Amino acid sequence: MTSPAATLVIEALALAVARRPRALLIDADNNKERWVTLPEAVRSGQAFVVELAAEILAIDCDEPSRVGAVEQLAVALREDGEVPILLASGRPDHRHLFCRIGQRNKREYHRARAKQEGLQVRSAIRPPLAPHRLGLSVALLNPTDPATALAALRPADTGDTQRRTRRPQPSRPLSDHLSGLLRTGDFRDGGYSSRSELIQAIATAAVNAHWDVQEFQTALLDPSNTAGQKVQAMKPGDADRYLARSWTKAQRYVKENPPVNGKGDARQVIRRFEVAAKAAMWRGRAGATEYAVLLSHIAIATKAGKLTYHADVRSLADGAGVTAPTAARASKRLVKRGWLGRTKPANRHKGEATFWTLRSGTQRNTHTSASRDNDGTPDNTPISAGGVRSNVADGTAHAGGALGHDAFRWAEGLGLSTRRVFEHLDHGMPRLVCSLSTALGTSGQMVRRHLRRLAAHDLAVKTSKGWLRGPGTADEAARARGVDGTGARQQLRHQEDRERWARRALDAGLRFSTGSAATASRQLLASGPRAEPHPVDATVRRGREDSPPAGAEA
Repeated sequence: MTSPAATLVIEALALAVARRPRALLIDADNNKERWVTLPEAVRSGQAFVVELAAEILAIDCDEPSRVGAVEQLAVALREDGEVPILLASGRPDHRHLFCRIGQRNKREYHRARAKQEGLQVRSAIRPPLAPHRLGLSVALLNPTDPATALAALRPADTGDTQRRTRRPQPSRPLSDHLSGLLRTGDFRDGGYSSRSELIQAIATAAVNAHWDVQEFQTALLDPSNTAGQKVQAMKPGDADRYLARSWTKAQRYVKENPPVNGKGDARQVIRRFEVAAKAAMWRGRAGATEYAVLLSHIAIATKAGKLTYHADVRSLADGAGVTAPTAARASKRLVKRGWLGRTKPANRHKGEATFWTLRSGTQRNTHTSASRDNDGTPDNTPISAGGVRSNVADGTAHAGGALGHDAFRWAEGLGLSTRRVFEHLDHGMPRLVCSLSTALGTSGQMVRRHLRRLAAHDLAVKTSKGWLRGPGTADEAARARGVDGTGARQQLRHQEDRERWARRALDAGLRFSTGSAATASRQLLASGPRAEPHPVDATVRRGREDSPPAGAEA
């Protein structure tokens, strides 16, 4: 029999995580009985489940082999500033995890991470310390104090007292970029598809800059600001309603997508973006190529600490382990799929590579004022769709691990589709074919084919509990397949291309102050005669690695 004090604790915890104060009773055979009020469910002493509030992340781990993954998720949540609640849910080595996460982007990031690790994310579950249907023991593991758990799971106070005591922050001017677009109204120059999209971006920037709605309306209705021509042509009542809707939408967006302040915050957003990319479905050869090129984009963005960055197609190709034409085509497809934004095209006269912005289903928010890093250099300048323009012109980067490795090149290598399977394998946690198939969005037959190819080079090992990453190395696999050094030769060829172009630019009298063009120009001025080109293998020269030869396996 549950004590009165324990009953109060269970009811309080259930109310903290529930979307509404009702519960579904469950019998000993795990059958649904009926819906009752939450207090009635607690008093009944039976097992019950509740529908969870939107801000609650709940994980149900019924596989002992996944306990380590739950504990790693709890560590990641603490590192992200959250307070996860870990419980023993009844059976040995079964776990429940609860965490209230107010920011939607952060919540979706950890949700995707949990699914990627094979954990079950629940929308309805037994609340903390609620009875098990078989009477098994349940307990708080970390924290062990019910009061601490309750404080972490309760929603934050948003009452009138808090609102009255909050001091308004002084408003700031918009960034030079958005201020210019406000004046000129040239939405295409800013990377927007319509005037409405530009107005919404200005509204988001104004909210970030702590403007009030009157300042926003005044700016858009000012005849000297061409961006407001659409609302200036409306009747006064229609214009007010249109701008009010835009303002409300911007406020909601900023609340759900907190501003990105500096490189540290940007890298956190990029890490969440990477987890979302790894959890997405990338079907077929083209999908595997797009995924590798997107990871190359992510590596460059991480190095720059920016959501918007310079990236030339050769650097992207070298990072992904594909040819430059393949990287260019894949980047275009990623723009169409909504993963990337092509913020500004390359400018050959200024020696600037293309500006790219990492995007996803919910685009990221960013500061609107041009802030500065600790060293005094310009930091983030807002651009279209909530991105930030990088002041790092040289965006070359090479991601660690198997990304871009010669062993996983198309054609003579194992292929990028096989690399995706290799990425999901772990040295200590076996993976079943069915779970790999679900995570990768492909058939079990295709997963087995890739695993056999990996096993042939000791990159995967089959055990009684599933597949593990093997003792072999990608370097050994590359040598065995005769593709060792392909990437290095391609990088040398790309460097020669840059030097050739920079020499022509110098001969034409062009000078560059920043970027890879400036670096190449300085190297040419400091160097002597140009060296003879290094021979490039036939695979690189073909330039179509996303289309393997007929008969090659995906």
